[in-house]
Amino acid sequence: MSLGKMVTRFFVLFFVIFTLLIIIFSSTKLRQLHNIYFCTIEFPIHNIINFHVFADFLPEAPENKNHWSITFKVWDERKYEQSLWNKKFRENTQPKAILFQNAHEIVLVPTIFLISLFFASPIPWRRKLFKILLGLLLFYIFMALYLSYRFEYTINKDSLSLDSIWHVIIWFFGLGGNTDPIYIVVFFIWLLLTIPELIKLPVINKLLKTHANK
Repeated sequence: MSLGKMVTRFFVLFFVIFTLLIIIFSSTKLRQLHNIYFCTIEFPIHNIINFHVFADFLPEAPENKNHWSITFKVWDERKYEQSLWNKKFRENTQPKAILFQNAHEIVLVPTIFLISLFFASPIPWRRKLFKILLGLLLFYIFMALYLSYRFEYTINKDSLSLDSIWHVIIWFFGLGGNTDPIYIVVFFIWLLLTIPELIKLPVINKLLKTHANK
């Protein structure tokens, strides 16, 4: 297959897969199932990574006009001697802040974007499935850092001093609280995991050798 045909095939496949998944997940029930899945996965990842703020992830939100579908209850972990991993202790302890978010906007669509990129990529299926799982893990780690910025910014009364390496890290990955750059991060995750596979393809390998010999 020529490079031109391979690139065209990639873009066509990506568009078809992305569109189909967006249509499929227009179902309210499927969106809610994804909310439950995300909260279950992200809860331990976030609370292992973030040693300042403990967060509870709830796949629901009060009735609202802002399309909020997920609730975050956050505590300043440094103020408690007892472990906040204890669910009963959390239930009897007032959170420092409660935040709401549209999970479809910040998690589901970027996830679909990432999966579509991988499925459209011209790499072997076994490697493709492995890369999807690894890509999702990296995305969830990124989301832990992204949300950590939002949480700490909120509990510090809408400010975040860059007085530690941790605060610098979450400030960088927090993207200023903006959602659009999340897609750039997702694209780079795909690029990072896919490039090593793409350069193994005969058509690209040959192209690289041709340029190297010039």
